[in-house]
Amino acid sequence: MPRTLSLDAAEVAHPYRLADVPTVLAGSALPEGLQVILDHLEPMPGVVLSPRYDVLAHNTPYEALSPGFLAMTQEERQRPWAEHRELHHAAV
Repeated sequence: MPRTLSLDAAEVAHPYRLADVPTVLAGSALPEGLQVILDHLEPMPGVVLSPRYDVLAHNTPYEALSPGFLAMTQEERQRPWAEHRELHHAAV
């Protein structure tokens, strides 16, 4: 559909934002070699995030900084953001 309507990237992403659905789904294919780059950043932590701050890839030092966070399910990771959004909308 985006190709048929000649939509650009922002126009394609807009309905996903309205529906509160990430445009880059967890498990999406990332470029080959990305993990190698992250691993070569050691001892510095490295992470690749989606536009919705989903952790798509990370290295060992990043995991050491956030062990509980990475053990959570995607839904659990997004809960603080959802609660913040609900509080913001209630205040407006």
